Amino acid sequence: EVRRYEEFSGHENCIRFIRAWEQYDRLFMQMELCRENLEQYLFRCRIIPEERIWHILLDLLRGLQSLHDRNLIHLDIKLDNVLIDDDDTCKLADFGLVIDVDKANNDHATEGDSRYM
Repeated sequence: EVRRYEEFSGHENCIRFIRAWEQYDRLFMQMELCRENLEQYLFRCRIIPEERIWHILLDLLRGLQSLHDRNLIHLDIKLDNVLIDDDDTCKLADFGLVIDVDKANNDHATEGDSRYM
């Protein structure tokens, strides 16, 4: 997962990875701080103007396109894994369930959050 974060860190619609380290037999990852995830945003705002919805959608599509350009698929897209920064930019996060189409056997892929499958 650390390698994935390093790989996508340069795209504005993927969460920016800062560093990783191991301490006390645990892996720690530091990433940019975002103010909330999409679920929190939707709950807080309740009513969202159409223009803002299009902005969110475009941010998500740009982030996904950056993955798809590398033949990668994010298998855990959900409200919790879309983060919003202080500039209102939406960013994909949690690359633990990203698969490489060129390397994986995708005939029976069943990974992901069951609430969204």
